[in-house]
Amino acid sequence: MQAMNVNILKYVPDNPDCTKRYLSYLHGLIVEEAGIRPKSEEHGYYEYKLIVEALAQEGFTVISEVRGKGTEIKPYAENIAFQIKNS
Repeated sequence: MQAMNVNILKYVPDNPDCTKRYLSYLHGLIVEEAGIRPKSEEHGYYEYKLIVEALAQEGFTVISEVRGKGTEIKPYAENIAFQIKNS
């Protein structure tokens, strides 16, 4: 497996560079429930890694992490909103 692109971060940086374009990407529930590359019978594979890499290749600094199974959505969403508002 390749090293993750430097333009892909898990968290909002403490001191964001105002010259960069940041994009927060939140994956679908299937990733949380079935892992980083789950397969849906209806839609096929969820290509999380390819999605964030493609966004980074478009010039974004992507902020994304794979949520663990059983993540409580409301506190998670509140934390993401807090990170964005305070960056």
